[in-house]
Amino acid sequence: GTTAEGESSIKHQYQEAGIYQVSLTNNKGECSITESITLNVSKGIQSQANSMEVSQQNGEFYAVFNFAENTTATIRLTNALGQEVATTQQFEGKNGRVRLQLDNAAEGVYMVILNDGKANITKKIVKQ
Repeated sequence: GTTAEGESSIKHQYQEAGIYQVSLTNNKGECSITESITLNVSKGIQSQANSMEVSQQNGEFYAVFNFAENTTATIRLTNALGQEVATTQQFEGKNGRVRLQLDNAAEGVYMVILNDGKANITKKIVKQ
């Protein structure tokens, strides 16, 4: 589904555990870019996080999350190519709000990755 002008969101839920090769090609005019990753999908592993949302206030981005129980989690911030653009932050507790370090980052698409030791929850943000 479409999330904003010129952007789209692609979701897929794997029904079986296994190793999958995923490729995404972006065509614009005569140019195209293809990115590929290998996913190792494990069945039955779910994150303890009930939710994670990304909010923006006064030009700053925040990851807001809630866990069912006290949990130690890490938050990574990567660019669209998967390159880490901010220092990994660690959080311990049930509920959290962490400021994402995008002050010196260029405009573009970034991924916020929350890992609770069992699974990742990933959200996309766009800095304009």
